Amino acid sequence: MNLLIIAIRVAAQKYRPELLLWMNDQPPPPKDAQKYWRQDISRGIIDTILASLNQPTITWTKPNIESETEEFKRTADELNLDLDKLIRSAARGFTQELNDDLWSNLQNTDSYGIRSMKEVELLALEYGKDLESIVDAIGKGQSIPSPIILIGNGKPYLIAGNTRLMIARAMGIIPEIFCIDLSTA
Repeated sequence: MNLLIIAIRVAAQKYRPELLLWMNDQPPPPKDAQKYWRQDISRGIIDTILASLNQPTITWTKPNIESETEEFKRTADELNLDLDKLIRSAARGFTQELNDDLWSNLQNTDSYGIRSMKEVELLALEYGKDLESIVDAIGKGQSIPSPIILIGNGKPYLIAGNTRLMIARAMGIIPEIFCIDLSTA
């Protein structure tokens, strides 16, 4: 998307007088007409640019740990962890893209096997999760809190954000996650 914006700005600056002619339904002078047909740009590049315009994106933000307190309590109980240590470790958390290796081994989630939004809808209904607010926020370009993942304690474990991960998987988006590493606590 950024590449397209830059290209548009450069073209607008370079060809502004000619573009003004076209905006008034006047063709450019014949000697300048070649500027408007860039045959040196491959069809593959044009297709990539057009596809990127239609691809949904998610803007991820650092999650609010306090708003996920119940999920932290549940995780501490299920994994027999000290809740205070888990929350203190969150202060040293970091964000990264969720790579396929980590995602395929992630515990406490249904997201890796998701193939469609229909599957997401069915699971969200089964779990009593609010799917609509997340999808609406994505559609409006609002930021979404990153899912929280515990690492450094055996297999990676999802603390919070299963619905967000399922939506990202169905949309073909690689999510940004917030990692809490217990091995550094």
